[in-house]
Amino acid sequence: MMSSSMHARWSQYRQQAIRIVLAAAVGLVVGSSALAAGSYSVTVLGVLPGYDHGYGNSVNNAGVAVGHSADIGADGLFSASAGTYWATGQAAQALGPAPGFVFSSLASLNNRGEAVVSNSNINAGQASGNAALVWSPKTGTRALPSPAGAVFTTVTGLNDSGQAVGWADFATSRAGLVWSDNGELTVLPSLGEGVQVSSQRINNSGEVLVAGAGNGRQLSYVWDAARGYRQLAQPVGMHDSYGYDINDAGQVVGIAASSLSDGSPYHAVLWSGLNDALDLGGLPGATNNYAMAINAASAVVGQSWEAAGIRSFIWTASEGMRNLALLIDGVDPLAGRLGSLAMRDINDGGQILGSALIDGQRRALLLSPVPESGTALMLAMGLTPVACIVRRREAVGCRHRAPNRKCEQALVKARTAAWIFLNRLPVANCAVKLSKLITDNGSQFADRFTSRKRAPKGRLKLYEVPIPPDC
Repeated sequence: MMSSSMHARWSQYRQQAIRIVLAAAVGLVVGSSALAAGSYSVTVLGVLPGYDHGYGNSVNNAGVAVGHSADIGADGLFSASAGTYWATGQAAQALGPAPGFVFSSLASLNNRGEAVVSNSNINAGQASGNAALVWSPKTGTRALPSPAGAVFTTVTGLNDSGQAVGWADFATSRAGLVWSDNGELTVLPSLGEGVQVSSQRINNSGEVLVAGAGNGRQLSYVWDAARGYRQLAQPVGMHDSYGYDINDAGQVVGIAASSLSDGSPYHAVLWSGLNDALDLGGLPGATNNYAMAINAASAVVGQSWEAAGIRSFIWTASEGMRNLALLIDGVDPLAGRLGSLAMRDINDGGQILGSALIDGQRRALLLSPVPESGTALMLAMGLTPVACIVRRREAVGCRHRAPNRKCEQALVKARTAAWIFLNRLPVANCAVKLSKLITDNGSQFADRFTSRKRAPKGRLKLYEVPIPPDC
């Protein structure tokens, strides 16, 4: 008979072994799509009524996307735009422009479905207006304060805690901004006389990707409240750089060149550390290459520009750089019909957001990985729900605590993992008919692997997950 101490040790070993197995299973399924998708299906996102074109800017882990719908004038520039929110299975929703403004756009959203909204007017090429907002599907819109004396304020990034970043233009200068989740404004310190500072993105650790331009140079930095500015080193032979995105591991993607202002070729760059810059190269024949976004698996999405137009790529350490236009699933109705593919973001499930020309009109679109046959079989067998188990285990530590931001984030992750699983089911022919799924059911699901107790505790908030129409 096993003693109580031996039983305790055995339970501990069993739990550790299960975690290892679950982690390996998640790596098999998520890695197969996020890292090395063989092909992609295309979902075209709608355009708001009254507008001709659509552009996708940011996609979260549930596949919710934001961007803008726009009209283009005879000069080739936007004549009007409206921020656009694409929730799964719903029609495009307008967010702006606010009263008195002609232009609005949504640059970023988080995994709670919240989005940042910038409103502006443009006169002689100069933007004006102080109407930066955060919009929530639960609580609506809240205004972000502008610094005194600003003539224009824009918001460019948002993390899962509700912290937002952007910048403000003054008469002769620009300053980077950070807003806390309750709207408290922090103006970032100066980078020196004549240097224009702009905050681009913020990750879930509170690290802010910052661009500094002035005195003949363009440099990139990571800033946080504890350590201040830390400069990203330039790749060998490069003088200027500009960062577009930062993931939770602190990896940054962007561009570098001998000069960003004299027509020198742009190089797509990945920084895996302050002094670890990797030139990703580019698609054959491209003059300028831009690394636009990076996900948790270090997969990079970007664009290659040339005289003939725009192409888009995905880069991974294992596969290198691949042309996304050549990875569209051959049976997709839009295969071979996407022109000037311009992708801008990638989520942790490997979905890629951007836009393309379709029959002469630019449309926002979402590319979703089509699992290879082995992955589809695993999905059909139900292996992917282990991701939900892992996310649920993250949330279970909240059960004895009062509600707080960290617990809420863990619960959102659980809901997101379940949603990603459901949206991969159609590629496995949806072997079962689903009517409802609620993430986290106490201990009936995850805890039966690590405990003898079967009864649900019922202490965690339940999230109902939308069922994809194909299921």
